[in-house]
Amino acid sequence: MTPDGGGAYFLATPLKALSDLVYARRRDWTSAAPVVESLRVDEREFESLTADMFEEVMSAYSSGRIRRFLGGLREDLKL
Repeated sequence: MTPDGGGAYFLATPLKALSDLVYARRRDWTSAAPVVESLRVDEREFESLTADMFEEVMSAYSSGRIRRFLGGLREDLKL
């Protein structure tokens, strides 16, 4: 419970939310291109991502599909 009596919740980072979507929808994405094309994400949104963020999200998944996706995205972003 929060001090105001409401329930507690966790908010995913954008990279974690994107990884969850790729996992849940079984996408075999391995780069930034499908994120930009299919989800219409502005490429400038990637500018705030860091190598540490990728490491944190990758540690939460054992899925090869997610690891390939995050690896390809990270390579595209040169992180």
